[in-house]
Amino acid sequence: MVKLAVAAMLGRRLTDMPYGVGLYPKMKFTAVKIPVFSGAKLTDVDIALGPEMKSTGEILGIDEDYEKAVYKGFLATGVSIPESGGVYVSLRDPEKSARTADILRRYAERGFALYASAGTAQFLAGHGLACGSVDVSGVKRGIASGKIDIVINVPKIANRSDSDSFAIRRYAIERNLPVHTCMDTAEAFLIAIERKKAGVKPAYRTLDEYIGRTNARPSGTVLA
Repeated sequence: MVKLAVAAMLGRRLTDMPYGVGLYPKMKFTAVKIPVFSGAKLTDVDIALGPEMKSTGEILGIDEDYEKAVYKGFLATGVSIPESGGVYVSLRDPEKSARTADILRRYAERGFALYASAGTAQFLAGHGLACGSVDVSGVKRGIASGKIDIVINVPKIANRSDSDSFAIRRYAIERNLPVHTCMDTAEAFLIAIERKKAGVKPAYRTLDEYIGRTNARPSGTVLA
């Protein structure tokens, strides 16, 4: 891309370059990009999403099937994908919606016990979801004992090292638990859980095989 940019700056036309112009042809696969964070290695760093660039890499999951592509992506990140256990949930008020309740209901229907902060527990109860209300110390004990395997924590304000939610996220990430700070990610992670519980065995091919190139070099290929 840098070579293309420099060539364009020097006056070369895109039509004179070997890549062609126009829209790239629609492919018969889905590519899912998942960021990788090194939160466990960087002490006192909040993993909550924000305008800052916090990822230290990216993973690409590719498959003809979208759900398998998502599963491949999470597998490649190295994050633990539990098939059962407990989920701790703490939500800011704007996230307390019917959609959020439906996502958490799917977790419960797949055998996960729900634990929540006091305010979130009231929200879940209002949607007919049973959960245990726990404080910060209770969450830490649950993580340490193995009762809590996933943390879904959508904070009001990120990067507040003196907040309870920051302490919970740090405690969980330092113990290699999956921590989700937005419901979109929590929903996508549920796909990975479902694929794992179904016993799906991902099939891997080179990127050249996916896009139909035949002049693939034997070394330096990308598996997806």
